[in-house]
Amino acid sequence: RSKELPYSPSALRNVKEQHHSDFTISFLGTSASVPTTTRNTCATLLRLNGRESFLFDVGEGTQRQFLYAKSSVGKISFVRKIFITHLHSDHIFGLPGLLLELNSIVRTRDIAVATTRTWQI
Repeated sequence: RSKELPYSPSALRNVKEQHHSDFTISFLGTSASVPTTTRNTCATLLRLNGRESFLFDVGEGTQRQFLYAKSSVGKISFVRKIFITHLHSDHIFGLPGLLLELNSIVRTRDIAVATTRTWQI
């Protein structure tokens, strides 16, 4: 179902969720490389038992999606692992900012980031 948040800009108000007994899937962004007026770039959150979360892809603007949808997806500090499905820019441009925010609010544990290939810099 679509969850609209009246105080958010139109690009940030379409967080879609699927609820099951043990987990919730929230689509924080489903657009391709460019956000649209109704969809943000790629980001999907898998929340287990209401507290622990896994984030799949971190498109640019993912932090903002958490802010506008925090009542339904939980706190950004619940993210335990981040999975990058592939190394296209629209799937990773939100990663630096998200890691900086997580580092500033969650200093008691590591955050794991997994990718499908080794990064070469």
